[in-house]
Amino acid sequence: MFPNLIDARPWYLSILREKGGFTVAVYYKCKVCGQEHKSPIAFGDKKSFESSKLVNNAFQCSKTGKTAGYNKEDMFWKEQ
Repeated sequence: MFPNLIDARPWYLSILREKGGFTVAVYYKCKVCGQEHKSPIAFGDKKSFESSKLVNNAFQCSKTGKTAGYNKEDMFWKEQ
């Protein structure tokens, strides 16, 4: 579906996320399985999430492995 999809996130974002360096967890309701999943896109604070432009992001379902496209309207944040 998205043959040229490349993970363009800097490597350090993954490390910060694993170490708890982000206070805002962004989730989306999966269009494939219907469950909530944590977004692979991380934000340092609510303001960063609210001011971002998220259009046509491809996320892979952790349950099925299938990919679907998501916009900002498909995502929501939760305080950790």
